[in-house]
Amino acid sequence: MQCPTCQRTWPDEFKVCPICALPLQAKIGPGASGAIAQGPGAVAAGERGVAIGGNVHGNISTGDTIIHELPPQVLELFARQFGFDPAAPDAEALRSYFNNVILERHSKISFLFIRPETGRVYTEADIETVFVPLHMTDPDALERQTLLARRLERFDVRREVEEAARPITLPEVIRKYPCFLLRGKPGCGKTTLLRHIALAFARGEQAEKLGWEGPPLLPLLVPLRNFGAFLRRRASRYVEPQPRALLEYLEEHLRGAGVRFAPDFLRDRLEAGQCFLLLDGLDEASGTLESGGDLREEVARQVAAFIRRYLPRGNRFGLASRPRAYQDHSTLRQLLPYPKVCDVLDLDADGYRRLITNLLTVLIGDAAEGQAEAEDLCARIAPNRHLVDLAGNPLLCTTLVLVYKYRGRRLPERRVDVLHEIVTLLLGRWEEERRDVTSPDELARLGTSAATTEQAIQFRRRALTALAWAMQEQATPELSTAAAAQVLARFYCEEERTEPATAEKWARTFLEVAHERSGLFIAVDEGLHTFSHQAFREYLAATHLVNAGESRLLEELLRHAPAPDEWWEQVLLLAGAHPELGSGAAGRLVEALLEKDDVEHAYLAARCAQDMTDKLPGAQRKRLQDWLLAAMRDGARPARERVRAGDALALAGDPRFRANAWFLPDEPLLGFIEIPPGPFTMGTRQEDIPALLKRLGGSREWYEQEVPQHQFTLPGYYIARYPVTVAQWRAFVKDSGHEPEDPDSLRGVDNHPVVRVTWYEAIAYCRWLTGKLRDWKETPEPLAALLRDEGWEITLPSEAQWEKAARGTDGRVFPWGDDPDPVRANYADTGIETTIAVGCFPGGASPYGVEDLSGNVWEWCRTKWQGSYRDYRDDNRLEGRYARVLRGGAFNSVARRVRCACRSWDDPDDRLSYIGFRLVASPGS
Repeated sequence: MQCPTCQRTWPDEFKVCPICALPLQAKIGPGASGAIAQGPGAVAAGERGVAIGGNVHGNISTGDTIIHELPPQVLELFARQFGFDPAAPDAEALRSYFNNVILERHSKISFLFIRPETGRVYTEADIETVFVPLHMTDPDALERQTLLARRLERFDVRREVEEAARPITLPEVIRKYPCFLLRGKPGCGKTTLLRHIALAFARGEQAEKLGWEGPPLLPLLVPLRNFGAFLRRRASRYVEPQPRALLEYLEEHLRGAGVRFAPDFLRDRLEAGQCFLLLDGLDEASGTLESGGDLREEVARQVAAFIRRYLPRGNRFGLASRPRAYQDHSTLRQLLPYPKVCDVLDLDADGYRRLITNLLTVLIGDAAEGQAEAEDLCARIAPNRHLVDLAGNPLLCTTLVLVYKYRGRRLPERRVDVLHEIVTLLLGRWEEERRDVTSPDELARLGTSAATTEQAIQFRRRALTALAWAMQEQATPELSTAAAAQVLARFYCEEERTEPATAEKWARTFLEVAHERSGLFIAVDEGLHTFSHQAFREYLAATHLVNAGESRLLEELLRHAPAPDEWWEQVLLLAGAHPELGSGAAGRLVEALLEKDDVEHAYLAARCAQDMTDKLPGAQRKRLQDWLLAAMRDGARPARERVRAGDALALAGDPRFRANAWFLPDEPLLGFIEIPPGPFTMGTRQEDIPALLKRLGGSREWYEQEVPQHQFTLPGYYIARYPVTVAQWRAFVKDSGHEPEDPDSLRGVDNHPVVRVTWYEAIAYCRWLTGKLRDWKETPEPLAALLRDEGWEITLPSEAQWEKAARGTDGRVFPWGDDPDPVRANYADTGIETTIAVGCFPGGASPYGVEDLSGNVWEWCRTKWQGSYRDYRDDNRLEGRYARVLRGGAFNSVARRVRCACRSWDDPDDRLSYIGFRLVASPGS
């Protein structure tokens, strides 16, 4: 596709030129300047012409100016829906609302790009040029999955269980839930999704973009960040929660944007059920009312009153909040229970690849070059799990693109370093290529005597740091122009020893320059300033803490530990990993948290250690790892504490596994345990079934799969202590080039069992590891000789090998004994409801010391499925597409399904969230 104005060529999926905002046309040939109009209502324009047709969506480009206008046909549609003439005053107010608020303020995404060949700053682009669909959890389906998992008697409905947890798209959310809340961490794209809804209705694209088949709804996009201040000013008016509070705030908000609807216009639309309320930043209010009440809770009460009145009338609601404030049992959720909560998921590999491609294509202005650079950047991200995590967040993915583009394809690994680089870039470092000394005019505007670009950057950083810390102390996401100028004037007086009158003048000028030039601290409304994203404010507030000295940083860390609220959480983590903090100070922060001697403080220490990476000295990292490992293995601790310690150990770096040995266990036999040859008791006695039914429940047919009980003799073999972990699976994928059937198999916690792998993929891993251990000079004996000389191989256990390793030779019911015990395994009664770090339940080890055989994940076996042991063939051949045995139960299994004798099966092509695998070393087939 080609733009008729700039003549640039774009990928076929682009509908509008990202540079000119004109509809793209099919390219006729080299140098062609004409246009082709195809299909009903098509319009063609010749050289330098402007074509306006039904698919322009109000974006008309003349040169470099983009005018966003409400398409006439959309206005007519709303006028008919609302019952007034398109020429009436209400229509003019509606046009003003769509043009000045939705299409002008909310149709762009901040890019903060600087095109190097021209030096021109590009701070925004139309959302649709870079928009990548995001996925969310389906709340009803997750509830259904939990119920199914607890009630199931048969495993042959596993696909229904897995389907229940399938992520859904925005159109599906809108179709299913009249009132929903998008919950996600900063930068995940939840605000962009709300804007996407508003733009779709404003451009008449709701059917195409949202799957909306009903009458058009008036999208009312309302940022709630100032609703708290509004309520504080009018505390006497809104003593009790009432719908008019939010309605009057909305009307005031629109008047501030120059939109004046007739009296009762919005109320009438709401009463008629003709609106889609998009309430952004539910959690952003902070502080207290004069009466002492919590301002955020008062916002929730008032929003609840509004929804309670207008949801039954047919209006739709979409809200957005960060996770901590709206957790399942939080006060905010109790006050506002109506929305269905959909967690916004990180971008997967395909998602961030598409976003990077779109960003670079717009930045470079050439589709082919953009695609080539995107492939190069993605190739650099893929091997580095820290960068993969960053790329999964749309905001941080954008910053990765920036740093990559303007730092010679050098990418830092740590989030704090990415933010450090991007803030430096936006403060003016790009000018280094053009001049070393800032111009006198610019120096005068900045109010600093800095002689070089580097000095100017540092000065700007210190000024913005002062603003960020003032906001941090006041717990406010925004500052009035007067308050911001006061902070800056004080900074000028203290830092530059400037006279107060001059300082005040420089402060106001700085605010103008910061808005115009950096894109970091911007005016979001008349008389109101904020950072363009809270991640920048958090990084600069962290910078202040580091500059304030180690004792002040330690004081704040301990004051907010062990679970800092959302206002402090990221600031403290960024401060602990800050590039300006010395490694010694970093170590002392971790030591101070460990001295509290409890799991939650240790978990915070592990989060700090994860961000610090190699900044944390080895001695402190080892002490942290040792403490967490001891806590994880302490059977006297509650299960949840051990699980928490196991997750923290993954963050700090789990020392049980060798990074230089494909993350196999750091043990004499790489985690393999010898199982001696001889007979064992396999299966369940027919006469024991009634007692099992009475004690553990279930159906007789299920137990019948385990009869008759019999003696089974096996030669000696070795079995892995733990299931294969996510880190081990990643090592296989990286080394072998294997492309996982499900990319989510790579996204789990390092020391958790890998899931979402097919039986065939498990076999592929086994074959790969067999080759590696045969070739590796450090393979320990006797494994080395058995693999190289005796024809042994690494493979999946047969179900007989699995059961013997689990129950030993005494015929016990569970690996630890005859009674179920939720403190010895991760199954439904334990209440964890997800996978956990391997080795958290040492009390559940089998007689041979093999762990996690009951619960956590079902485990693939080599054996082909048979419905019982009658005429049992023990067929372990790998050939054929037969159902394969599963053993052990999972985190969502009831007690009877985590018994040693319990058998199940699955199709070898299935890849589910509760199926993993374990290894054996045994004679080759």
